[in-house]
Amino acid sequence: MHRDVVSAAVLAGGMSKRMGVDKATLRIVDNGPTMIDLVVQALERVSDDVLIIGTGRGDLAELFHGRVRVIPDAYPGTGPLGGIATAVAAARHERCCVVACDLPFLNAELLATMIDADPASDVTIPALAGTSRQGGTTIYQTLHALYSKSALPMMERALREGRNQVIGWFPEARVHPMGEAAVRAIDPNLLSCFNVNTKEALSTVRDGLANGSFSLTDEPTGVVTEERSQ
Repeated sequence: MHRDVVSAAVLAGGMSKRMGVDKATLRIVDNGPTMIDLVVQALERVSDDVLIIGTGRGDLAELFHGRVRVIPDAYPGTGPLGGIATAVAAARHERCCVVACDLPFLNAELLATMIDADPASDVTIPALAGTSRQGGTTIYQTLHALYSKSALPMMERALREGRNQVIGWFPEARVHPMGEAAVRAIDPNLLSCFNVNTKEALSTVRDGLANGSFSLTDEPTGVVTEERSQ
């Protein structure tokens, strides 16, 4: 994998309201790695420039001992779009893979395939079948996507105008959707997009680890993805 081609960023500035505790530093198993450690480990396989986006996250800088850059959110209060724009602006490479901190089953092969798919696009993103919050039939995995610096002016304009929905500026952009069949060819159960952002999801994972159907090193089975905020 060509680690010197893209940057990679983890958004860790959310309030974790549904989980009730900080998701980034949550340990799925006692004495195991934190959730964000699992995410960073996956990103380090595809990038030599890993960032964490989050204001007041000195704890994460200490956790990684300088392995990653911790960047304050330049657009606080604007949700994921502000974090994405912050990451792309701070990236050392032309493109930046942006993911959430609650994706413990990221698939480095899938990320590498996305990186190679269409370097000229503004956005490369898994597009899964399902009903989106906007009533469409495609769910864009906006926090498991690759964004180019060419998209930054569109994001910044949307933020200035108060249009904070991530996909709101997609009609202006060159978007390369990675269809569900292509994603499943690498990740059959779509586990890369399974976000552990509720106590119920955490319980599902812990139960699976206890009965042997889940592993933090081998791909778990039987998990259905949930829609991520768009």
